[in-house]
Amino acid sequence: MLKETPAPYKDTGVNADKSQLDITNLLRKYGVEQINWQIDYKMERIQLDFIIEYKKQEDQSIHKIAVRVKPPMFAAQRRTWDPKEGKYVKTDMANWAQSMRLLFHWIKAKLEAVSFGLNSVEKEFLSDIVTTAPDGTRVTVWDLISEQVENSHLMLEYRGEMR
Repeated sequence: MLKETPAPYKDTGVNADKSQLDITNLLRKYGVEQINWQIDYKMERIQLDFIIEYKKQEDQSIHKIAVRVKPPMFAAQRRTWDPKEGKYVKTDMANWAQSMRLLFHWIKAKLEAVSFGLNSVEKEFLSDIVTTAPDGTRVTVWDLISEQVENSHLMLEYRGEMR
């Protein structure tokens, strides 16, 4: 059973804006030239889209894939002034720094895995690759298959023994 562990980077000293810049620079370092950030502070959402251009190992042909990532938004308890209460109260607020730092390390690990031959671009980013759904909308591969997985029409469960 996969054990739950505390979310990392909770107490990071790197603010969200610095992490966003670090992610952009990291993507550029690996040759990504098309990067689009969508940040909604009111709705507490982040979406990062980027296009990876790469060579297929088999025939050296050049391909492009679009990747869409929506990292989780972590919450942290903060003391803030409540004018209705007339005192400071603890409230859960978005921890942007933590979410962005997790995103930085996740992307870094994936790009390194591809760069050093552990996996192909397609395998490493499969669930986050943007494609066109039958209705014409732009969705990720995971968006397309998640319902079948959740309804057990596409079995991902391992049944057998490790050899």
